[in-house]
Amino acid sequence: MTDPWLAIGRGVLLGGVLLLGGAATASWLAPARATARPVRLAALLLLAGLALQLHGQLRAFDAFAPEAEPLADTLALIAGTDWASRRVILLVLAVGVLGASVLRGAWADRTLRLLAAAVLLLLPLMGHAAAVETGRGRAYGLALGHAVAATLWLGTLLVLARPWWLGVSAVQRAIGRYGRMALVAAPAVLLTGVLTAWPRVGGLDGLLGSGYGRLLLAKVASVGVVLALGAVHHRRLVRGGGEPERSSLLAELLMALVVLALTGWLAESAPAA
Repeated sequence: MTDPWLAIGRGVLLGGVLLLGGAATASWLAPARATARPVRLAALLLLAGLALQLHGQLRAFDAFAPEAEPLADTLALIAGTDWASRRVILLVLAVGVLGASVLRGAWADRTLRLLAAAVLLLLPLMGHAAAVETGRGRAYGLALGHAVAATLWLGTLLVLARPWWLGVSAVQRAIGRYGRMALVAAPAVLLTGVLTAWPRVGGLDGLLGSGYGRLLLAKVASVGVVLALGAVHHRRLVRGGGEPERSSLLAELLMALVVLALTGWLAESAPAA
């Protein structure tokens, strides 16, 4: 059974990744605007997620081998795994993101985008894509495409839904370009998600008859709600219907957070197949 701290930590990590990528995207959509606050929060989420995951891994290891003492020996065993080495790399990147949050000007935007790209390239290696025995390149490509599309769609939404981060005028300038970008990114999330998840459920029986499959169905339903809300917002923005109401944007953001939580749990669950 998945340790809940591993799943919570994964969800917090994913939140940090999305917020970091969203801030990097927003810096392109509305240049010359401060992104320090969302970037700083993204770094803190990454660090908190790493700490929660380490706590969960220690709990899982203790349940598997309760005689492993002292703590230093357990940490030494964990440190020798790919699981730990990839998280050490993410730790270094998170510290770099925290440092980048104090930078200003064009260099800040360039550094932010470089760090966001590095985190996104690392992310598939911390999930199921790194564990497959055959077709690892395809699995990595799909996972990376899924992460990039989700960042462009949901990560940018996390930033733009809080106007005080970038300023109301910057959000107003960026929201139209975001709507057109989300129109492409949202279907890409669905497509890459289906192609990634279907081999893991092992068919219809695994989808309906396993905990992993039911979690996947809940995630798909949540993504569908976010997609429907996003379509309404796009119609209002692009087709002359006016700007979406703030309450409607917040509803989309809330459902995006539900998707994030379900994704974190799925990533730490054993596939049905």
